[in-house]
Amino acid sequence: MATTSTVTGVLSDEPQFVFGPWIEWQGGDCPVPGDWMVQVALDKNAGNQGLDASAACLFRWSHFPHGGNITQYRVRFEVGKWYDWTGGPCPVDGDAKVEVGLRTGETVNFYSDARSYRWTHGFYGKPVDDHDITRFKVLP
Repeated sequence: MATTSTVTGVLSDEPQFVFGPWIEWQGGDCPVPGDWMVQVALDKNAGNQGLDASAACLFRWSHFPHGGNITQYRVRFEVGKWYDWTGGPCPVDGDAKVEVGLRTGETVNFYSDARSYRWTHGFYGKPVDDHDITRFKVLP
């Protein structure tokens, strides 16, 4: 006896990812935690532009006089995963929907996009503010 099976939808446990904006790199120490996944662009002497995303700790971040230098990087974020944040420019595309955790312990997601939040730490001359973002996650 023959049977017929029809699959109407497939659930996937594969994580979704989004990339942050490309950031110019001038050299120095690794700009993000070593376990964050980054994609880099190398100068023309390196021969391979836009490498696949790898852990930031695997790249040589200092600049060398004879090429092979990182010229830009962008971070790959897993949708729904929490990332610690210590302040600085917005790490994701301004249109990305995010949920943030504040220094007060509150979790906030009532803004429509990442550009609506204040990503730097401190306010009105204070080095630390209760409303500083200390963690975030990208929403689907």
